[in-house]
Amino acid sequence: MEHVLKAEFRDDVIDPIGKGVKGSDIRQTVRSPRGSECGIILWECKSHKNWKEEWIQTIKENLRSAKANVPIIVSNVMSKQISGDIGNTGGVWVCKPNSVVILATLLRKGLLDVGLQKALAQNRGTKADALFGFVTSHEFVHQVEAMVEIYTEMRAQVLKERTAYEKFWAQREAQAQRLLMGTANIIGGMTGHIGATAMPKIKGLDLLEAGQEELKKDSEDILLHNPTE
Repeated sequence: MEHVLKAEFRDDVIDPIGKGVKGSDIRQTVRSPRGSECGIILWECKSHKNWKEEWIQTIKENLRSAKANVPIIVSNVMSKQISGDIGNTGGVWVCKPNSVVILATLLRKGLLDVGLQKALAQNRGTKADALFGFVTSHEFVHQVEAMVEIYTEMRAQVLKERTAYEKFWAQREAQAQRLLMGTANIIGGMTGHIGATAMPKIKGLDLLEAGQEELKKDSEDILLHNPTE
């Protein structure tokens, strides 16, 4: 039993209990891959022709004395309460020698899961307390205030630059409009002297001329319908 358990569960601590010492035969301390203790399994090995019900009470007493978690009796003969090779009677697991590894694997998995949940719960509490302490500390408040100040300064700078650029763009647009209108007036004057057919088309001015003609037509319509004006 000792060699089998050591070979199958290398992360655990397998301690045989010597003869003459009160207690079960083997104490298996289940440990996680990181070395955290998750529980204790007590093994009692029996090699008798007949099952004895007092074995259940004896291993329960040993369980309490050792502050262990899971009691298991390995026996060639089974209790009448158990029909197969593995079963539970009176809160004690019982199995035949050929089912030791299977039962140990299942029970060990349960202890590992419970240990993991306890560790997570403990870490959550510790981390939550630490986080709350940091969030309510003066250091955190100062850091947030500094970030808000930087954001406010950046926001003001962006608005200032946008206002300056929009003013600059408006000035440049007005200058460009005056330049275009001046060029259109020059071309219009030249067209009046040499004629529209002789004047070559200049790309970019045709839309402007069309806009001027549309504006002139609108003005004539207003005068036609409102002669008093």
